[in-house]
Amino acid sequence: MNTPQDDTRFERGLALLREIELDLGNEHGLLHGMRVHAPRFKRRTIEMFGDFYAGEQTVDLKTKLLLAVAHASHQASDEGLLEFHIGAALKAGWSQVQVVEVLELAAAFAGWQTAIRAVQIAVRTFEKCASAEKK
Repeated sequence: MNTPQDDTRFERGLALLREIELDLGNEHGLLHGMRVHAPRFKRRTIEMFGDFYAGEQTVDLKTKLLLAVAHASHQASDEGLLEFHIGAALKAGWSQVQVVEVLELAAAFAGWQTAIRAVQIAVRTFEKCASAEKK
């Protein structure tokens, strides 16, 4: 059973996702399929996004999203998570060049193979954004 505090966290998370998520043509975005197969996990994930990205914190949302790109690039095999954060970073106002520079920096920590894979995901994400803009 959800408490009023859980409901508040959930609503804050939903509002945050609406603010940062860029439509990249994925139905339900990053959390695709969870509504039916893992609804409690989806809810907790949405609450977590609200906790981590929203509210009064010393690091602004735009910076957090670019940091998330750097961290997600270390797990480049999870394309959806990296794509989501690249799209959110672009929506927040970071340029494609800035996103790629962060991925280049990540190579020092994650290795070149991982960074190359992350840049490939970024390029595909940029192409999806360009296609969406044309529609």
